[in-house]
Amino acid sequence: MHIPTLDDVIFIDIHNINSLIYYDEGYSFGLNFFETILITDHGIFLDEHVARLNHSLEEFGIARRITVQLIEALISHYKLSNLALKVSVSDKNVIASVRSLTYSPQYYEKGAHVTLSSVIRPSTSPLVKHKSANYGDLILALRHAKHNGFDDCLLQNEHGRLTESCIANLFIIKNGTLLTPSIDEGVLPGIVRSYLIKNFPIIESRITTDDLLECDGAFLTNSLMGLVHISQVDATPLRYHPMVSTIASQYFAAINKEI
Repeated sequence: MHIPTLDDVIFIDIHNINSLIYYDEGYSFGLNFFETILITDHGIFLDEHVARLNHSLEEFGIARRITVQLIEALISHYKLSNLALKVSVSDKNVIASVRSLTYSPQYYEKGAHVTLSSVIRPSTSPLVKHKSANYGDLILALRHAKHNGFDDCLLQNEHGRLTESCIANLFIIKNGTLLTPSIDEGVLPGIVRSYLIKNFPIIESRITTDDLLECDGAFLTNSLMGLVHISQVDATPLRYHPMVSTIASQYFAAINKEI
């Protein structure tokens, strides 16, 4: 097992890329795993991001392990704040890159207008539960959705059940009960998803398109945006449930503290 230090990390400023990247299976075959971490005045959920990344590296036989101390060193050394930090790891590379946060107050107020994608995410894929460089199908689906005026698109598994969006986990409220697709449906175990499951009465379930369209409210979560309600699915407006505001308020209050 190899524990990288700050000197091992290739740090990329997307406005000034001049770095040496080793060509390995991470870049020839997509065996590259990453985390995208919200940085405010500190890293949010660092322990959870590091644990998930290391789990992926171990499962796919990559002999590197990232530490919380390394991420904190990156934040301190490059004086990072109020941005997204992406840490990608393959057999021979540890690459850190940063980008701006793009979610506006208007987006949270308006809510996400999503479409149903024709892309199928098979629950049996060994990669579907990991954040890997094998994101091509999701990126193409998201580009198609945005080209047609949507904010995101929802995916289905081989059984025709909803799993997640291209960039977020899905939750619905049905008859006063919070539901989210179970991991075995082919779902990424999201960091915010896990936090909400630990702190709210949420049932992991099988969710159909009809469940979504008939629900009392729905929302998406990921590490950068936190939580946003779904306002519309294709041409169908969704109801807004006050439980969404309650959960969002508690979540955003929590991440402003050390967790």
